[in-house]
This record gives sequence, structure tokens and C-alpha cells, in this order.
Amino acid sequence: MAKRNVKILVVGSLNHNLEDREFNRQTVQTLQLFDGEKFEPLSYFDDKGEQGLSSICWHEAKPFVWYYSTGNDLRKIDLISQEDTDCGVKKLNGVHEIDFLGEDLWLSNTYFNEILKIDPSGMNVLKRIKLTEGSKKVQEVKESEINPEDTVRENSFHCNQIFETYEGELFALVHHVNGEQVIKKVAQKLIKSQGNGGVMRLKDGSTIRLKLKAPHSVRKVHGDYWVFDSGHSQLNIYSKDWKPKKTVPTSGWGRGGVWSESAQSFYAGISRMRNRYLLFKEQKKGVNMIQVFNAQAELVDQVEVPNIDQVNNLYEISDQQHEYLRGLGR
Repeated sequence: MAKRNVKILVVGSLNHNLEDREFNRQTVQTLQLFDGEKFEPLSYFDDKGEQGLSSICWHEAKPFVWYYSTGNDLRKIDLISQEDTDCGVKKLNGVHEIDFLGEDLWLSNTYFNEILKIDPSGMNVLKRIKLTEGSKKVQEVKESEINPEDTVRENSFHCNQIFETYEGELFALVHHVNGEQVIKKVAQKLIKSQGNGGVMRLKDGSTIRLKLKAPHSVRKVHGDYWVFDSGHSQLNIYSKDWKPKKTVPTSGWGRGGVWSESAQSFYAGISRMRNRYLLFKEQKKGVNMIQVFNAQAELVDQVEVPNIDQVNNLYEISDQQHEYLRGLGR
């Protein structure tokens, strides 16, 4: 890959299922810095989480105060003071993306079919929204009614991101817009049937069906939406009114992407095929990688990502953030 003046943070982890794993917790490097040429492991996070990190975010006004999740928690770390604390948010499992939208922190509590709105100043849960089947898909749940001992139910919607549209409305990206997941038996294996993915307006629960298969990572790029149609190994581009404009093949399962203004490039996280989805021994799994696309969504470069089972997210960071990350734990 050609040298680029860019710093891309790669969040990776073990696969959830044991049969899909090629690494163990001691060998996986959950946070790595890619500078356009090589990868640098950031060892402070090596022991975080049973599988590694899931996601990270920070407010643009406070770039050295980060929030991160290992999937079943929410933690806050000050990169300067190195204070790392549990935010105390209860009943989390399968957390995918966490993002600042305005002054509030929004979190996709995927395995509980929930969306959380959090006040970062006091770590108070302002809203806990349950996605339910039926005509009323969006229902708010009182925090006082939450039982942390409840077992995880089937994540039928599989909401993995909350984002703000160009019109300023809040939407959720979901695998199943009607909250139903079909299981098929193929070659003696139980396979989740996808292809009902789209976006849901949080205000009223109305949905836009995009016929996506396990979608991830809505990103706003130059007036359009770029979305991974992960199960179809595609990157789909939509207009502001969600009309399809372009479909671009990827080399695997897309999850995690970032548009870099400085490099005028889109960096896409691509994971290899999981072992349990291989239907025959000769089928190629591929490799974990970053694929780089230009503003016209043309593939211009790619590089293999080492020492992880799957890519969870990508972020662009500054030189200062990088320096403080290097100093963590020292």
C-alpha cells in the first residue's frame, strides 16, 4: 500500500464463536494504529474484554476523553491523566457502535434489542429504548424497571448503530426491519437468513427497507450515505433520500469505515469469512484487511490486518491522540 499521511485506528477482536477463532486472547491485538504503511499495536488495551474491544468514541470538543466498550460494558478513559473508569451502565451485551450525537452518547445494546441515550457528564441513562415486534416498534423503558439479571433474548432486530441523518433525524441501522429472523439449514448447518436490513426512524419506528444482508456502519460521505451490505460483500451508496446510487464489491464482511478528508479516501474494515459459514472445505475464507476507496468509490488500495479474528471498527485519529495512546500504561 502506498504511504499516506493518515493515522487509522483499527479495533479488532476474537470471533464470538470458538469454532471461528484462529487466535486466542493472549495473541489477539485488539487495538492497532495503521499509518498508511505499517501496523503498530497499542498494548494498553491488550487485556480489555474477553474478546477484545468493540467500539470507541469521543466528543470532538474533548478529543482526549474517550469512551469505549468491550461489548458488555461502557468505560471512560482520559488519555492524558490515564484515569480509566467503569461508567456503571447496567445490562449491556453485544454493544456494537457508540457515538456522540450532539452532546449525548448513543449506544446500540444489540443483544437486548435496545438503544441507550446517555448523559456523559454524569453517566446517567436518559433513555433506554426497546425495539419490539408489532406496530409500535419503539418503546421507552424506565431505568428503574431494568433487571440486570435478565437473560439475553434473541436480538431479532440486531440494531448495531444509531446515527443522525442529513436532515437531523435520529435513525437506527438494523439487520431485520420487522424484527423477525429466519434460520435456514444449509449443508447440515443452521445459518441465519439475512436480507431484510434497513434503517428505522427512532421518532416513530417507521422503517426504510433496503434489502440489506446484515448491514453495518452507515457513514455520511459528500452528501451520500455509504453503508456496508456485509452479508453480500458490498459497499452500497445511497442518496440523501435513500435512493441507490452505486454498489461496490468488497473482499469480505464489511464492518467499520471512516472517510478521511486529509487523504480523500474511505477506509473500509473487511473481515474474513467465519469458519462456520464455509459450506465446503475448498471455499476461500479470505483475510482481514483494510480496503481503501477514493471519492468515486473506486478501490485504490488494500492491506491485510494482522493478529485479529475480525475487524470491528476504524477511526481516524490525530498526531496528539496517537502520542497519548502510546503513553498509556507507562
